[in-house]
Amino acid sequence: MNDFERQAVPHEKTLSWIHIALVYTGVALTIPAFLLIASVALSLGYCNGILAVILSSVILSIFGMMTGVVGSKTNLSSYMIITEVFGYHAAKIINTLFAITLVGWFGVTASFFAQAANNIVSLGYQNWLIIGTILMTLTAIYGFKGLHAFSLFVVPFLLIFLYGLAIISLKEITFSDILSIPGNHEISFGSAVSMLVGGMMVGVAIFPDLTRYTKSIKDGTIAGITSFMAIVLFALPIMIPVLYYQQPNIVELIQKSGYPFLALLLIILASWSSNDNNLYSGALSLAIVFKHISKAVLVISLAICGYICSAINITDYFIAFLMFLSVIIPPIASIYSVDFLIKNKHKNNCSINKKALIAWFIGTLIALFTAPKNVYGLELFALTTIPALDGYLISGFIYYLLHLKRHKG
Repeated sequence: MNDFERQAVPHEKTLSWIHIALVYTGVALTIPAFLLIASVALSLGYCNGILAVILSSVILSIFGMMTGVVGSKTNLSSYMIITEVFGYHAAKIINTLFAITLVGWFGVTASFFAQAANNIVSLGYQNWLIIGTILMTLTAIYGFKGLHAFSLFVVPFLLIFLYGLAIISLKEITFSDILSIPGNHEISFGSAVSMLVGGMMVGVAIFPDLTRYTKSIKDGTIAGITSFMAIVLFALPIMIPVLYYQQPNIVELIQKSGYPFLALLLIILASWSSNDNNLYSGALSLAIVFKHISKAVLVISLAICGYICSAINITDYFIAFLMFLSVIIPPIASIYSVDFLIKNKHKNNCSINKKALIAWFIGTLIALFTAPKNVYGLELFALTTIPALDGYLISGFIYYLLHLKRHKG
């Protein structure tokens, strides 16, 4: 099955923006994302919590539009784009870094899935881990077609399910009562926005993996807006039972509502729809490094690596490293977006683009200077209060200045 991992997607294989938005929404709906939204609600209350989600979604949509347009214009995966911007030697390192990040998050999500599922139906952690890994690998092997087909089912189901849970909660408490529940202020408004944006900036960086299947730049633009704004649609119902039960764990919320098997179905679908994309994008990145290995073999290999990480609980120690990577990866997306805007194409034809590497280094350094110490940052000063965004903006600006300098020279 050809997923065009090493070439541009032919125009006859492209789709409208709605298909891309559905796939990405399924990707974004992970149990960790539910927990993050729940934590924001408990800290800020309903109105301020929704406002934080809306603001973060607007920020993500702006940059998602940029990377989405690059994908729709070139019809290339983010890793092919990186190769043409950074040079093929530098890209091997960068794409391997992406693969490590994605397989790491696969392991974290699979581990969370196995623990939560075992709490509902006691089959054993390892057994649930095997079941989850197999399911998540199946759709990833079929590439974008597999992700698309699965998302057509899972996204509407999750929407109906979450709004149904909110309605059940509102039978016992009025919406005005929900609005009156104060937050515990453990997280400030700025920190909440920072967490939400920072947690999804890697998704912005690899967004061309999906928008390369769009028909036009217009579709890529609309996909960027709708994909990241869709988070608001899910935050609206999630926050209601969270505030009513004062419980951030959505699985326990559903169990309190008397539907334990629906809770199991939720964590299976939410974990599956996210983790198959981790394998899919991870395989796309390695397809550029290992050009003679099929994508199916790469998907299975990454799934095995992710399974091993979860089975030996290495993910407990890996999360800090993954948070570190989430700071240094967003500048890459900024650089290839600026490169596209400057040249309207991606053809550097070099082994190493030094200007891109310099901009990446400076942007990453600034992000580490502004990042909290618990994510390997130095916390020396603050710019936007969102380290991933700091790195994104600075690296793009530096790359643009370096291009102007060369052009004037």
